[in-house]
Amino acid sequence: THSGVFFGETPAALVRDGGAAAGTALNFSKFADPVVSATGDVAFKASLLAAPKGTGDGIWAHDGSVLRLVARQQDGAPGITGAVFSKFSDIALPDDGRVVFTASLAIGKGGVTATSDSTLWREDGAGGIALLLREGDPLEVARQYKGRNIADLKTSGTLKPFLDKWPGNNVCCAN
Repeated sequence: THSGVFFGETPAALVRDGGAAAGTALNFSKFADPVVSATGDVAFKASLLAAPKGTGDGIWAHDGSVLRLVARQQDGAPGITGAVFSKFSDIALPDDGRVVFTASLAIGKGGVTATSDSTLWREDGAGGIALLLREGDPLEVARQYKGRNIADLKTSGTLKPFLDKWPGNNVCCAN
């Protein structure tokens, strides 16, 4: 065993390469981009040993006692008939332990095009995931926020608690 995801004051392995990957019949081969919530939950991207081509990457989370598969390449994208995940990019883990991630959908499946393949997802708290945003979908922005970037929005009323947890300031609202 050469790699894994380690956590704690005295780091202990949550998972290691060659170990069983929850939600699959396969084993882990490598890990990337682990994130930790303030409550101690951990999420990470990983690849699988001996997975069929295009199905070996996914996102897993550990809540302190149970390891779970969040999403995997070629899994169906809930709410988008026929669409499947092709690539996972960023992951975040708010204090509620529900993983948030960005993913690309496979172009050509379920009517997905190059202008509708980028998505943002969040675990729904009931064992599934829910689509939050999709490239090309209309996004309603209150008049007072049009033309302002995410840094401006962080200081305002009801959006502040959510946006304070959003990594970076690279989202912007259209005029």
